Amino acid sequence: MESTGRSDSPFRCHEGDEAVSSDLDRLRLLSLAAQEQRARLRARLGATRSRLTPARLKNDARITAEAAITDAARNVGDSVKRHPLAAGLAVAGALAWAFRDPLLARGPAWLKDAYDRLAGHLPLSQNEADLDHTGDEAANGDIDSAENDNDGTDETVPQKEEPPRHD
Repeated sequence: MESTGRSDSPFRCHEGDEAVSSDLDRLRLLSLAAQEQRARLRARLGATRSRLTPARLKNDARITAEAAITDAARNVGDSVKRHPLAAGLAVAGALAWAFRDPLLARGPAWLKDAYDRLAGHLPLSQNEADLDHTGDEAANGDIDSAENDNDGTDETVPQKEEPPRHD
C-alpha cells in the first residue's frame, strides 16, 4: 500500500482518498454528537436521581398538600361570603349531627321521636305492631300464635263429610 501523502489519516489507499477522509470526518462528527448526547443523558439522569430522593419527594408532597389546603380554604371563605345563610345552616346541621347523642338524651321526647322517624328507626307502640294499617290482627308476624289458635280445621273452607258406611 502506498501512502497518499496525508500523514494524519490512519488509512492508506490509492483511490478515493477524498471519499475516505470525508467518511472519517463524518464518523468523527457522529462520534462527537454521540458523546454530547451521552453527556446530556447523564446530566438528566443525575437531575432525576436528585429529584427522586425520599426527602425531596416528602418535601414536594408537603408543598402540594399545603397549596391544596390553602386553595380549599380560600374557596370556602369565598363561598361563605357569597352565601352566608346557607353556610350558617350547614354549620348548624353539622354541629347538631356531631352532638346528636347528647342532644337526644337531654332533649324532649318529641325530638327523639322525630330523629327516629327521620333516621328510619320508626318506633311503633305494641298496639301499632299488632295491627297493620288495614286493621288486620296477626299482621305482626307472630304466626305461631295464629296457628296455635287453630285446631287444625279451617273455618273458612267447608270440610268434606264422609258418607255413612254400611257394613
